[in-house]
Amino acid sequence: MKFFTAVFILSFLLSGNQAFALMAAPPIDDSSLPRAPQLPAQRPESVPVQPLNNFPETTPFQNFIFVPAVPIVVPTVVALPIDEGLFLGSQFLVREKETGAIIGSYYKRVYTAEEQRVTVVTTPPVPNTQFLVDKNSNTSVDFDLPEDNNGSVKISIVVPEGVTTSELRFNLAPNVSNPNTVTVQAQTSNGLKTVVATTQVYGSSVKFPETTANYFEVTFTYVQPLRISEISLIPKIVNQSVDQTLRFLAQPMMSYEVFLNADSSVSVTSSEAGNLTKDEGVLLLDRYPAQTNMFYIPADVDSDGVRDTLDNCVKTFNPKQEDIDRNGRGDACEDFDRDGYMNNVDNCPNNPNYNQRDEDGDGIGDVCDSEESRFTERNKWVPWVGIGMAALVILILFTLVATSTRRKEGEAEDVPDLDSEGGSEREGD
Repeated sequence: MKFFTAVFILSFLLSGNQAFALMAAPPIDDSSLPRAPQLPAQRPESVPVQPLNNFPETTPFQNFIFVPAVPIVVPTVVALPIDEGLFLGSQFLVREKETGAIIGSYYKRVYTAEEQRVTVVTTPPVPNTQFLVDKNSNTSVDFDLPEDNNGSVKISIVVPEGVTTSELRFNLAPNVSNPNTVTVQAQTSNGLKTVVATTQVYGSSVKFPETTANYFEVTFTYVQPLRISEISLIPKIVNQSVDQTLRFLAQPMMSYEVFLNADSSVSVTSSEAGNLTKDEGVLLLDRYPAQTNMFYIPADVDSDGVRDTLDNCVKTFNPKQEDIDRNGRGDACEDFDRDGYMNNVDNCPNNPNYNQRDEDGDGIGDVCDSEESRFTERNKWVPWVGIGMAALVILILFTLVATSTRRKEGEAEDVPDLDSEGGSEREGD
Protein backbone atom coordinates (compact mmCIF):
# COMPACT_ATOMS: atom_id res chain seq x y z
CA MET A 1 0.00 0.00 0.00
CA LYS A 2 2.84 2.37 0.84
CA PHE A 3 4.41 1.55 -2.51
CA PHE A 4 1.28 2.61 -4.43
CA THR A 5 0.97 5.76 -2.31
CA ALA A 6 4.56 6.74 -3.12
CA VAL A 7 4.00 6.10 -6.82
CA PHE A 8 0.85 8.25 -6.75
CA ILE A 9 2.64 11.16 -5.03
CA LEU A 10 5.56 10.93 -7.43
CA SER A 11 3.22 10.94 -10.43
CA PHE A 12 1.37 13.97 -9.04
CA LEU A 13 4.62 15.92 -8.59
CA LEU A 14 5.80 15.08 -12.10
CA SER A 15 2.48 16.10 -13.63
CA GLY A 16 2.62 19.35 -11.64
CA ASN A 17 6.11 20.11 -12.98
CA GLN A 18 4.93 19.49 -16.51
CA ALA A 19 1.99 21.80 -16.04
CA PHE A 20 4.30 24.49 -14.70
CA ALA A 21 6.61 24.08 -17.68
CA LEU A 22 3.72 24.54 -20.09
CA MET A 23 2.62 27.71 -18.36
CA ALA A 24 6.10 29.19 -18.15
CA ALA A 25 7.16 28.40 -21.72
CA PRO A 26 6.92 31.23 -24.26
CA PRO A 27 4.30 30.86 -27.01
CA ILE A 28 5.46 28.66 -29.85
CA ASP A 29 4.77 29.47 -33.45
CA ASP A 30 2.58 27.14 -35.45
CA SER A 31 5.42 26.25 -37.83
CA SER A 32 6.50 23.63 -35.29
CA LEU A 33 3.12 21.89 -35.41
CA PRO A 34 2.81 18.54 -37.22
CA ARG A 35 1.80 18.93 -40.85
CA ALA A 36 -1.41 17.46 -42.16
CA PRO A 37 -0.98 14.52 -44.56
CA GLN A 38 -1.72 15.26 -48.18
CA LEU A 39 -4.67 13.95 -50.14
CA PRO A 40 -4.10 12.53 -53.62
CA ALA A 41 -3.63 15.29 -56.16
CA GLN A 42 -6.91 16.62 -57.53
CA ARG A 43 -7.54 17.61 -61.09
CA PRO A 44 -7.42 21.41 -61.55
CA GLU A 45 -11.05 21.51 -62.65
CA SER A 46 -12.15 19.85 -59.42
CA VAL A 47 -10.78 22.66 -57.24
CA PRO A 48 -13.21 25.61 -57.17
CA VAL A 49 -11.70 29.04 -57.79
CA GLN A 50 -14.73 30.90 -56.50
CA PRO A 51 -17.32 30.37 -53.78
CA LEU A 52 -20.16 28.36 -55.25
CA ASN A 53 -22.90 30.35 -53.56
CA ASN A 54 -23.36 33.99 -52.76
CA PHE A 55 -24.04 34.44 -49.03
CA PRO A 56 -24.75 38.01 -47.82
CA GLU A 57 -22.30 37.68 -44.93
CA THR A 58 -19.39 37.09 -47.33
CA THR A 59 -19.92 40.11 -49.59
CA PRO A 60 -17.83 42.54 -47.45
CA PHE A 61 -14.72 40.35 -47.91
CA GLN A 62 -12.38 41.12 -50.80
CA ASN A 63 -10.54 37.78 -50.80
CA PHE A 64 -10.95 34.15 -49.83
CA ILE A 65 -8.78 31.05 -49.47
CA PHE A 66 -10.09 27.65 -50.49
CA VAL A 67 -9.00 24.85 -48.15
CA PRO A 68 -9.58 21.35 -49.59
CA ALA A 69 -10.69 18.45 -47.40
CA VAL A 70 -8.06 17.32 -44.90
CA PRO A 71 -7.43 13.52 -44.63
CA ILE A 72 -8.67 13.10 -41.07
CA VAL A 73 -11.06 10.60 -39.51
CA VAL A 74 -12.16 12.65 -36.47
CA PRO A 75 -12.79 16.39 -36.02
CA THR A 76 -9.36 18.04 -35.78
CA VAL A 77 -8.14 21.58 -35.14
CA VAL A 78 -6.15 22.80 -38.14
CA ALA A 79 -3.97 25.90 -38.54
CA LEU A 80 -4.07 27.72 -41.88
CA PRO A 81 -0.93 29.83 -42.51
CA ILE A 82 -1.65 33.45 -43.46
CA ASP A 83 1.06 35.37 -45.31
CA GLU A 84 2.10 38.65 -43.71
CA GLY A 85 0.68 41.61 -45.58
CA LEU A 86 -1.99 39.44 -47.17
CA PHE A 87 -4.85 40.95 -45.21
CA LEU A 88 -5.93 44.35 -43.90
CA GLY A 89 -7.42 43.31 -40.57
CA SER A 90 -7.99 40.50 -38.14
CA GLN A 91 -11.57 39.75 -39.16
CA PHE A 92 -12.07 36.36 -40.80
CA LEU A 93 -15.02 34.19 -41.73
CA VAL A 94 -14.71 30.42 -42.15
CA ARG A 95 -17.49 28.66 -44.03
CA GLU A 96 -17.91 24.93 -44.54
CA LYS A 97 -18.44 24.61 -48.28
CA GLU A 98 -20.62 21.52 -48.27
CA THR A 99 -23.08 22.72 -45.62
CA GLY A 100 -22.69 26.51 -45.71
CA ALA A 101 -22.21 26.54 -41.92
CA ILE A 102 -20.16 29.36 -40.39
CA ILE A 103 -17.34 27.86 -38.31
CA GLY A 104 -15.78 29.51 -35.26
CA SER A 105 -12.10 30.40 -35.66
CA TYR A 106 -9.09 31.78 -33.77
CA TYR A 107 -6.45 34.07 -35.25
CA LYS A 108 -2.95 33.66 -33.83
CA ARG A 109 0.07 35.87 -34.47
CA VAL A 110 3.54 35.23 -33.00
CA TYR A 111 6.64 37.36 -33.59
CA THR A 112 9.86 35.37 -33.62
CA ALA A 113 12.16 38.39 -33.38
CA GLU A 114 12.18 41.67 -31.52
CA GLU A 115 9.91 44.19 -33.15
CA GLN A 116 11.28 47.47 -34.40
CA ARG A 117 10.48 50.25 -31.98
CA VAL A 118 8.15 52.87 -33.43
CA THR A 119 6.56 55.85 -31.71
CA VAL A 120 4.12 58.39 -33.10
CA VAL A 121 3.19 61.93 -32.15
CA THR A 122 0.32 63.89 -33.67
CA THR A 123 -0.12 67.61 -34.20
CA PRO A 124 -2.59 68.69 -32.95
CA PRO A 125 -2.32 66.14 -30.14
CA VAL A 126 -5.03 63.50 -29.78
CA PRO A 127 -5.46 60.73 -27.19
CA ASN A 128 -4.41 57.10 -27.67
CA THR A 129 -1.87 57.73 -30.44
CA GLN A 130 -0.22 54.39 -29.57
CA PHE A 131 -3.21 52.71 -31.22
CA LEU A 132 -1.78 53.79 -34.58
CA VAL A 133 1.15 51.36 -34.23
CA ASP A 134 -0.23 48.61 -31.97
CA LYS A 135 -0.82 46.21 -34.89
CA ASN A 136 -4.43 45.81 -33.82
CA SER A 137 -7.05 46.68 -36.42
CA ASN A 138 -9.76 46.77 -33.76
CA THR A 139 -8.32 49.94 -32.20
CA SER A 140 -8.25 53.34 -33.89
CA VAL A 141 -7.56 57.03 -33.36
CA ASP A 142 -10.13 59.73 -34.12
CA PHE A 143 -9.24 63.03 -35.75
CA ASP A 144 -12.19 65.36 -35.33
CA LEU A 145 -13.35 67.81 -37.95
CA PRO A 146 -13.01 71.50 -37.02
CA GLU A 147 -15.89 73.93 -37.38
CA ASP A 148 -14.70 75.16 -40.78
CA ASN A 149 -14.74 71.53 -42.07
CA ASN A 150 -11.09 71.73 -43.14
CA GLY A 151 -9.15 69.22 -41.05
CA SER A 152 -5.39 68.69 -41.04
CA VAL A 153 -3.19 66.46 -38.90
CA LYS A 154 0.56 65.86 -38.88
CA ILE A 155 1.66 62.41 -37.73
CA SER A 156 5.33 62.21 -36.75
CA ILE A 157 6.73 58.67 -36.97
CA VAL A 158 9.95 58.03 -35.04
CA VAL A 159 12.03 54.90 -35.68
CA PRO A 160 15.08 55.16 -33.38
CA GLU A 161 17.08 52.48 -35.22
CA GLY A 162 16.23 54.02 -38.60
CA VAL A 163 14.46 52.39 -41.50
CA THR A 164 14.89 52.15 -45.25
CA THR A 165 11.49 52.34 -46.87
CA SER A 166 9.64 53.34 -50.00
CA GLU A 167 6.04 52.84 -48.90
CA LEU A 168 3.65 54.22 -46.31
CA ARG A 169 0.55 52.21 -45.42
CA PHE A 170 -2.45 53.22 -43.38
CA ASN A 171 -5.69 51.42 -42.56
CA LEU A 172 -8.93 53.27 -41.94
CA ALA A 173 -11.68 52.17 -39.59
CA PRO A 174 -14.85 50.83 -41.28
CA ASN A 175 -17.20 53.32 -42.97
CA VAL A 176 -14.59 56.09 -43.11
CA SER A 177 -13.80 58.08 -46.22
CA ASN A 178 -10.22 58.52 -47.41
CA PRO A 179 -8.44 61.74 -46.43
CA ASN A 180 -8.21 64.32 -49.20
CA THR A 181 -4.45 64.70 -49.51
CA VAL A 182 -1.24 63.34 -48.04
CA THR A 183 2.26 64.80 -47.77
CA VAL A 184 5.30 62.79 -46.61
CA GLN A 185 8.58 64.29 -45.41
CA ALA A 186 11.69 62.60 -44.00
CA GLN A 187 14.52 63.90 -41.81
CA THR A 188 17.72 63.09 -43.68
CA SER A 189 21.30 64.27 -43.30
CA ASN A 190 20.36 67.25 -45.45
CA GLY A 191 17.42 68.22 -43.28
CA LEU A 192 13.69 67.72 -43.69
CA LYS A 193 13.11 66.46 -47.22
CA THR A 194 9.81 66.07 -49.06
CA VAL A 195 9.53 62.54 -50.43
CA VAL A 196 5.86 62.82 -51.43
CA ALA A 197 4.53 66.22 -52.44
CA THR A 198 0.93 66.96 -51.53
CA THR A 199 -1.17 64.54 -53.54
CA GLN A 200 -4.69 63.17 -53.49
CA VAL A 201 -5.34 59.91 -51.66
CA TYR A 202 -6.89 57.08 -53.67
CA GLY A 203 -5.95 54.01 -51.66
CA SER A 204 -4.42 52.79 -48.42
CA SER A 205 -0.76 53.16 -49.38
CA VAL A 206 1.59 55.81 -50.73
CA LYS A 207 4.81 54.93 -52.53
CA PHE A 208 7.87 57.15 -52.87
CA PRO A 209 11.59 56.91 -53.75
CA GLU A 210 13.58 54.71 -51.38
CA THR A 211 14.50 56.74 -48.30
CA THR A 212 16.52 55.99 -45.17
CA ALA A 213 15.64 57.98 -42.06
CA ASN A 214 14.59 57.68 -38.45
CA TYR A 215 11.99 60.46 -38.53
CA PHE A 216 9.06 60.90 -40.91
CA GLU A 217 6.26 63.45 -41.01
CA VAL A 218 2.96 62.46 -42.63
CA THR A 219 0.37 65.20 -43.10
CA PHE A 220 -3.23 64.39 -43.97
CA THR A 221 -5.93 66.88 -44.91
CA TYR A 222 -9.56 65.83 -44.65
CA VAL A 223 -13.05 67.27 -44.89
CA GLN A 224 -14.87 64.40 -43.19
CA PRO A 225 -14.18 62.89 -39.75
CA LEU A 226 -11.03 60.76 -40.01
CA ARG A 227 -10.42 57.55 -38.08
CA ILE A 228 -7.16 55.64 -38.63
CA SER A 229 -6.56 52.20 -37.13
CA GLU A 230 -2.96 51.57 -38.25
CA ILE A 231 -0.11 53.44 -39.92
CA SER A 232 3.27 51.95 -40.82
CA LEU A 233 6.37 52.35 -42.95
CA ILE A 234 7.16 49.19 -44.90
CA PRO A 235 10.87 48.41 -44.43
CA LYS A 236 12.99 47.27 -47.34
CA ILE A 237 14.69 44.68 -45.14
CA VAL A 238 12.56 42.87 -42.59
CA ASN A 239 14.52 42.04 -39.45
CA GLN A 240 11.82 39.87 -37.96
CA SER A 241 9.55 37.04 -38.96
CA VAL A 242 5.90 36.74 -38.10
CA ASP A 243 4.02 33.49 -37.81
CA GLN A 244 0.29 34.00 -38.21
CA THR A 245 -2.30 31.31 -38.62
CA LEU A 246 -6.04 30.89 -38.49
CA ARG A 247 -7.27 27.92 -36.50
CA PHE A 248 -10.63 26.20 -36.81
CA LEU A 249 -12.14 22.78 -36.20
CA ALA A 250 -12.14 20.80 -39.45
CA GLN A 251 -14.49 17.89 -40.03
CA PRO A 252 -13.62 14.74 -42.02
CA MET A 253 -14.35 14.96 -45.77
CA MET A 254 -15.25 18.66 -45.55
CA SER A 255 -13.64 21.56 -47.41
CA TYR A 256 -13.63 25.18 -46.31
CA GLU A 257 -13.64 28.73 -47.60
CA VAL A 258 -11.79 31.27 -45.48
CA PHE A 259 -12.82 34.86 -46.21
CA LEU A 260 -10.57 37.79 -45.34
CA ASN A 261 -9.93 41.48 -46.06
CA ALA A 262 -13.34 42.85 -45.10
CA ASP A 263 -13.75 46.58 -45.70
CA SER A 264 -16.54 46.91 -43.13
CA SER A 265 -17.54 45.32 -39.85
CA VAL A 266 -19.21 41.93 -40.23
CA SER A 267 -21.44 40.48 -37.54
CA VAL A 268 -22.27 36.80 -37.98
CA THR A 269 -23.16 33.95 -35.66
CA SER A 270 -20.76 31.03 -35.92
CA SER A 271 -20.77 27.59 -34.41
CA GLU A 272 -19.18 27.14 -30.99
CA ALA A 273 -15.44 27.16 -31.56
CA GLY A 274 -14.23 25.08 -28.64
CA ASN A 275 -10.72 25.54 -27.24
CA LEU A 276 -8.63 26.53 -30.25
CA THR A 277 -5.76 28.09 -28.27
CA LYS A 278 -4.29 24.79 -27.12
CA ASP A 279 -1.38 23.67 -29.33
CA GLU A 280 -1.73 19.96 -28.69
CA GLY A 281 -3.15 18.00 -31.63
CA VAL A 282 -3.22 20.95 -34.06
CA LEU A 283 -2.38 20.12 -37.69
CA LEU A 284 -0.55 22.73 -39.76
CA LEU A 285 -1.99 23.04 -43.27
CA ASP A 286 -0.10 23.97 -46.41
CA ARG A 287 -0.26 27.54 -47.66
CA TYR A 288 -3.06 28.11 -50.13
CA PRO A 289 -3.29 31.14 -52.41
CA ALA A 290 -5.72 33.94 -51.69
CA GLN A 291 -8.19 34.57 -54.50
CA THR A 292 -10.45 37.49 -55.36
CA ASN A 293 -13.99 37.12 -54.06
CA MET A 294 -16.21 37.66 -57.10
CA PHE A 295 -19.16 38.38 -54.80
CA TYR A 296 -17.36 41.20 -52.99
CA ILE A 297 -19.46 44.36 -52.68
CA PRO A 298 -17.57 47.49 -51.56
CA ALA A 299 -18.93 49.02 -48.37
CA ASP A 300 -21.58 51.66 -49.08
CA VAL A 301 -23.21 52.51 -45.77
CA ASP A 302 -25.56 55.16 -47.22
CA SER A 303 -26.55 53.02 -50.25
CA ASP A 304 -25.97 55.82 -52.75
CA GLY A 305 -23.94 53.69 -55.16
CA VAL A 306 -20.56 55.20 -54.19
CA ARG A 307 -18.19 53.07 -52.08
CA ASP A 308 -17.38 54.52 -48.67
CA THR A 309 -13.68 55.09 -49.34
CA LEU A 310 -14.53 57.31 -52.33
CA ASP A 311 -17.79 58.83 -51.06
CA ASN A 312 -17.58 62.55 -50.30
CA CYS A 313 -20.51 62.07 -47.89
CA VAL A 314 -20.05 58.63 -46.37
CA LYS A 315 -23.26 58.54 -44.33
CA THR A 316 -25.46 60.83 -46.43
CA PHE A 317 -27.25 59.66 -49.58
CA ASN A 318 -25.81 61.68 -52.48
CA PRO A 319 -25.38 59.61 -55.66
CA LYS A 320 -24.44 62.68 -57.75
CA GLN A 321 -21.53 63.53 -55.40
CA GLU A 322 -22.15 67.24 -55.94
CA ASP A 323 -19.38 69.45 -54.55
CA ILE A 324 -19.94 73.00 -55.78
CA ASP A 325 -17.05 74.50 -53.81
CA ARG A 326 -14.71 71.60 -54.68
CA ASN A 327 -13.45 71.19 -51.15
CA GLY A 328 -13.73 67.40 -51.23
CA ARG A 329 -16.77 67.34 -48.96
CA GLY A 330 -20.12 66.74 -50.65
CA ASP A 331 -22.67 69.54 -50.59
CA ALA A 332 -25.28 67.18 -49.12
CA CYS A 333 -23.37 66.82 -45.84
CA GLU A 334 -22.31 70.45 -45.48
CA ASP A 335 -24.14 73.25 -43.72
CA PHE A 336 -23.50 76.29 -45.90
CA ASP A 337 -25.62 78.72 -43.87
CA ARG A 338 -24.59 77.28 -40.46
CA ASP A 339 -28.13 77.12 -39.11
CA GLY A 340 -27.66 73.62 -37.73
CA TYR A 341 -29.29 71.81 -40.67
CA MET A 342 -27.25 69.93 -43.26
CA ASN A 343 -27.93 70.97 -46.83
CA ASN A 344 -29.68 67.70 -47.66
CA VAL A 345 -32.45 68.44 -45.13
CA ASP A 346 -32.29 72.26 -45.01
CA ASN A 347 -35.25 73.88 -46.81
CA CYS A 348 -33.09 76.98 -47.32
CA PRO A 349 -29.47 75.75 -47.69
CA ASN A 350 -28.06 79.23 -48.29
CA ASN A 351 -30.14 81.22 -45.78
CA PRO A 352 -30.10 80.64 -42.01
CA ASN A 353 -33.56 79.62 -40.79
CA TYR A 354 -33.46 77.71 -37.53
CA ASN A 355 -37.24 77.24 -37.43
CA GLN A 356 -37.41 75.86 -41.03
CA ARG A 357 -40.77 77.62 -41.44
CA ASP A 358 -42.64 76.76 -44.66
CA GLU A 359 -46.15 78.25 -44.70
CA ASP A 360 -47.12 77.02 -48.15
CA GLY A 361 -45.71 73.51 -47.61
CA ASP A 362 -43.80 73.46 -50.89
CA GLY A 363 -40.53 72.26 -49.33
CA ILE A 364 -38.91 75.69 -49.67
CA GLY A 365 -38.48 77.71 -46.49
CA ASP A 366 -40.26 81.04 -46.23
CA VAL A 367 -36.91 82.84 -45.90
CA CYS A 368 -35.89 81.91 -49.43
CA ASP A 369 -39.31 81.25 -51.01
CA SER A 370 -39.85 83.96 -53.62
CA GLU A 371 -42.88 82.24 -55.13
CA GLU A 372 -46.12 81.55 -53.30
CA SER A 373 -47.20 77.98 -53.97
CA ARG A 374 -50.70 78.25 -52.52
CA PHE A 375 -53.22 78.93 -55.31
CA THR A 376 -55.36 81.36 -53.36
CA GLU A 377 -52.35 83.26 -52.08
CA ARG A 378 -50.78 83.42 -55.52
CA ASN A 379 -54.06 84.61 -57.15
CA LYS A 380 -55.49 87.29 -54.88
CA TRP A 381 -58.65 87.69 -57.00
CA VAL A 382 -59.76 84.10 -56.40
CA PRO A 383 -61.23 84.72 -52.91
CA TRP A 384 -63.19 87.73 -54.21
CA VAL A 385 -64.58 85.67 -57.05
CA GLY A 386 -65.60 83.06 -54.52
CA ILE A 387 -67.31 85.66 -52.36
CA GLY A 388 -69.09 87.08 -55.43
CA MET A 389 -70.25 83.65 -56.52
CA ALA A 390 -71.53 82.93 -53.02
CA ALA A 391 -73.43 86.24 -52.96
CA LEU A 392 -74.90 85.52 -56.40
CA VAL A 393 -76.07 82.09 -55.28
CA ILE A 394 -77.67 83.59 -52.17
CA LEU A 395 -79.38 86.26 -54.30
CA ILE A 396 -80.70 83.67 -56.72
CA LEU A 397 -82.00 81.52 -53.88
CA PHE A 398 -83.66 84.57 -52.27
CA THR A 399 -85.27 85.50 -55.59
CA LEU A 400 -86.57 81.98 -56.13
CA VAL A 401 -88.03 81.84 -52.65
CA ALA A 402 -89.70 85.24 -53.04
CA THR A 403 -91.15 84.34 -56.44
CA SER A 404 -92.49 81.06 -55.15
CA THR A 405 -94.17 82.80 -52.20
CA ARG A 406 -95.93 85.36 -54.45
CA ARG A 407 -97.19 82.65 -56.80
CA LYS A 408 -98.77 80.74 -53.95
CA GLU A 409 -100.46 83.91 -52.64
CA GLY A 410 -101.89 84.67 -56.12
CA GLU A 411 -103.30 81.19 -56.52
CA ALA A 412 -105.00 81.47 -53.14
CA GLU A 413 -106.83 84.72 -54.19
CA ASP A 414 -108.19 83.16 -57.42
CA VAL A 415 -110.05 80.27 -55.69
CA PRO A 416 -114.00 80.98 -55.66
CA ASP A 417 -116.02 80.84 -52.38
CA LEU A 418 -118.90 78.38 -53.17
CA ASP A 419 -120.70 79.03 -49.89
CA SER A 420 -120.96 82.78 -50.37
CA GLU A 421 -123.92 84.66 -51.86
CA GLY A 422 -124.06 84.36 -55.63
CA GLY A 423 -122.63 80.98 -55.53
CA SER A 424 -123.82 78.11 -57.71
CA GLU A 425 -127.33 76.76 -57.26
CA ARG A 426 -127.86 73.81 -55.02
CA GLU A 427 -128.89 70.55 -56.57
CA GLY A 428 -132.66 69.87 -56.58
CA ASP A 429 -133.72 73.52 -56.54
